[in-house]
Amino acid sequence: QHIDVQEYINYLTAEIYYANTDWPGNNTKFWRQVSTNGKFRWILWDTDFGFGLYDIPATHPTFDFATDPDNTTWPNPAWSTLLIRLVLANPEFRTRFLQTFTTAMGTTFKPTRVISMIDQFQSRIATEMPYHISKWNAIGSITNWNNNVQRLRNFATDRNNYMIGHTAAFFGLNGTMGNLQITGMPAASAGFDINGIYNDALTVSLPYYNGLAYRITAKPKAGFEFKSWKITRQEADPISLIQQGSNWKYFDQGSLPAVDWMTPSYSDLTWAEGNAQLGYGNDG
Repeated sequence: QHIDVQEYINYLTAEIYYANTDWPGNNTKFWRQVSTNGKFRWILWDTDFGFGLYDIPATHPTFDFATDPDNTTWPNPAWSTLLIRLVLANPEFRTRFLQTFTTAMGTTFKPTRVISMIDQFQSRIATEMPYHISKWNAIGSITNWNNNVQRLRNFATDRNNYMIGHTAAFFGLNGTMGNLQITGMPAASAGFDINGIYNDALTVSLPYYNGLAYRITAKPKAGFEFKSWKITRQEADPISLIQQGSNWKYFDQGSLPAVDWMTPSYSDLTWAEGNAQLGYGNDG
């Protein structure tokens, strides 16, 4: 009633993904329009303690950090984590948060997308960096700068991988995951609002936790109109076609044994045999 719930969820998702450790006991601001129905929204700002800048690893357990009920000092005293703990205790909010957070891990914060954004920003200022270093000598050299940018890329990759398991452990989710693919027909005819996150890729592909519901709304682009959904469900269990260490027949005389050696009726009784792995000193 008093807050924009989806915006607050988006805000929490970003802070937790960034592993911002100068929060929530600091750098927290919110606002609302002065009106009879204005709702509070939170402002994402001053996140320089995030993304591993101050040697906080990508494996930082930020869900535990942001919901700590016992700490008394900066950066996460109990009073600052109280609201987060209360809203996550609400089943409806908890489900909606999980839907948004897991969607963000496969879209907004997907490593390939994040690294692409890092590359773009690095490219924009690359020609200015020698002048910046010469004037301020803050980072020493271009090599140091490139190494620091690479740290961001490493965090983007490692953080995503870690958060999948951290999320499941914190919320007690089934660790089994599936893959959700969404495509508009014809291509580029629509974007999709997935649990509050908009994505207009030609094909959206993201992992999801089994048993967690998803909210998806088609958003037709100009000149198109949504008609219907076509849902294809695929389930597969891994099948071992050939067991490890199986017995093989093989012919290693340097030439084809016969023109019909691939036919079912061909007899391989005279061939040598042995258990896999076969080869000549090669582990491949």
